[in-house]
Amino acid sequence: MVLEREDNKQRQIAEQQRLLEQQQQLAEQQRLDNQRLELALRQNELANAAAPPAASVVQPAIHWAAVKLKAFWSDRPIFWFA
Repeated sequence: MVLEREDNKQRQIAEQQRLLEQQQQLAEQQRLDNQRLELALRQNELANAAAPPAASVVQPAIHWAAVKLKAFWSDRPIFWFA
């Protein structure tokens, strides 16, 4: 009877250890699956992202400037011809 109890305890312990190892394997597999999913999502985002504008594209509106000149004062030409 005592031996039967010991055997049952040993079997229960072995079963619990097996279940624990199985849970640890499942947790590790879940972690790896999550990493793969994150990587796939990042790759998908990069694939679908709009290409940045080319640096060589010139936008003429940026390179134009308008200068407002003062009215020409005929009595003070020093401002214009200095």
